[in-house]
Amino acid sequence: LREGFIVPLPLAEDFFRLVLSVGCLGSASFPVPGDGSAGELCGALAAFASELAAGEAALSAQKNTSPEGLRMWRQQQAQRNDFVQRFFVRAPTEAKPAGELLSFDQY
Repeated sequence: LREGFIVPLPLAEDFFRLVLSVGCLGSASFPVPGDGSAGELCGALAAFASELAAGEAALSAQKNTSPEGLRMWRQQQAQRNDFVQRFFVRAPTEAKPAGELLSFDQY
């Protein structure tokens, strides 16, 4: 508080960690769908990017994947029609949204 003013800002714990130099922000710092914070789409996209990176690393470790093979794999991931269910449903026990079978490309 400065001079008795209270500023109602929705600050996350990650903000205070960053200000106090306790850590750094990463993709896990984005809001996730269902936590009630603005920016949930960023969290879902960060999770998708993280999954792509992990998959690409696994494919690259096999040493038999060409750049064209990686591109095709990324395209397949973008066309999977369970993007909403994988990245916008917070817990596996939550009810799946009916009728929302969308791929990343469609979303």
